[in-house]
Amino acid sequence: MVKPCIDIILATYNGARYIEQQIRSIQQCDHYFYLVARIIVVDDGSVDDTRAIVCNLQNSDSKIEWHINKSGKQGAKENFSYALGLAQSEYIMLCDQDDFWHKDKILLSYQALIALQANNQPQLVFTDKVVVDDLLNVICESFFKYRKIPINWHESTERLLQMNVASGCTMMFNQALLRQAMPIPTQAFMHDWWLILVAQLSGNVILINRATIKYRQHSKNTIGAKDYSLNYLVRNFSEHLEKFERNFWRAVEQAETITSLFNNEPDVDVPFSHFRKLGYWRRLGYFFQGRVCQSNWKSQLALFLILLKGTSYTKLNSHKS
Repeated sequence: MVKPCIDIILATYNGARYIEQQIRSIQQCDHYFYLVARIIVVDDGSVDDTRAIVCNLQNSDSKIEWHINKSGKQGAKENFSYALGLAQSEYIMLCDQDDFWHKDKILLSYQALIALQANNQPQLVFTDKVVVDDLLNVICESFFKYRKIPINWHESTERLLQMNVASGCTMMFNQALLRQAMPIPTQAFMHDWWLILVAQLSGNVILINRATIKYRQHSKNTIGAKDYSLNYLVRNFSEHLEKFERNFWRAVEQAETITSLFNNEPDVDVPFSHFRKLGYWRRLGYFFQGRVCQSNWKSQLALFLILLKGTSYTKLNSHKS
């Protein structure tokens, strides 16, 4: 029998409403007790009953650990980054507090990783997910279909630098990737985006074209899979364009950072990583050539508008991670 070799990183913040259902869905996964070494719960300062619920579940499952984020920085990226430093098993999975795992999620990802037979190189697998509402009613059977994302988007380094399509809650990866990716820099947009970029540039990325979780959408999602109606976007045009603009330049900053770290890798020398240095007309030229792009027409229109506007990168880059 295989020795438990998977650490599950579960980041929490005021997750009392869903956390028990999430943990129980993990426990009900195929081969959970044989494959999973620990569920490492790291809390970011909850003031609800999250801790009490987790402590109660610990009474019947010694794999569950409770930790506090001691990094001094709050937020999903910082909480996961701190938690990743606690992982010791050969394989790591990331888990949100409000989703629901399918029974085959752990085994399916594990089998895909070990089939690569290259533990000394960074390896990452991720899957599709079912988009559901807060009561787990299905909104769409596929996140990729819901967001109109081509299934092969991740295969292009250029496109992956511009838009992440792999949610951390669907990932499994090895310690070799963790060693390459840590510490996650402040310039990283999000922890999961950084992890898949590092895997893409220094190892292997595999998509399992199958949903392995129910991805819950509600008002408190940090990022989520929202697909706003055209009417809503028109009524809130300025707010959403400003957010898109800010996020675009943060993606450029992340691309610059990873280029500087992996400048000996041939795949990293891509136009997007030099986008800030380009002049106004060159940027527009890249758009019309399809070298900067988004996966759906709404985002593509927003991208065109901000490039047409010619916004100053420095002005927009005064964000907080």
